[in-house]
Formats: sequence, C-alpha cells, structure tokens
Amino acid sequence: MSLSPASYRVQVLDRACDILECLAGHGSGLRVSEITVRLGLSKSTVHRLLSALEYRDYVRRVSLSGKYRLGIKLMELRQKAGDADGLVRKAGAHLSQLVAETAHLGSAAGR
Repeated sequence: MSLSPASYRVQVLDRACDILECLAGHGSGLRVSEITVRLGLSKSTVHRLLSALEYRDYVRRVSLSGKYRLGIKLMELRQKAGDADGLVRKAGAHLSQLVAETAHLGSAAGR
C-alpha cells in the first residue's frame, strides 16, 4: 500500500507554513488580526503559532506597529541551501548575454 504525500500532512505545520507564506506577500508586515482574516484561523491559533515562529526567529514582531514580518532565520536557511538547483549559474548566463546586448545597443545609440 502506497501512501500519498497528502496522508503525511500535519495540520499545525500546514498552518505555520500558511502564516509564513501570508507574511511573505506583505513586506510591510501584518497584525495578528489581519492574518486571522486572510487565513480564516482563530486569533488564538495565529498568536500561538506566531509566538513559536518568533521564538525560532522565523518571524519577528515590529514593536511599534505590532506587525509581524518574516525573520532572519529564513534568510539563513536560504543561504545554507546554497544554489542547489543551479539557479544562479543558469541566471548568470542569461544576465551576461543581456549585459552584452545592452552594451551593444548603447554603443549603437551613442553614435
């Protein structure tokens, strides 16, 4: 019997990821009440998950506004992951080509 990936879902992890993704779409941050409305979760659930995420530095609370934003831990994880999929290498080749084309166009326009 093979189990589908959906059978391994853990509700609290899904909700924590939902919160992180919600915050990722709002660079200026969101208040607990805004997150509850967007995700349809109770205020106590969102507060509890944000507290756990904040403890681990996945989110941070901006004290003056009371808004939550993504934390430094996500950047640390991305840095540790490196360029596992070769994205930087792939993008570098295209960017080099664009730079060459742009320089060529700049020379032609400057005549």
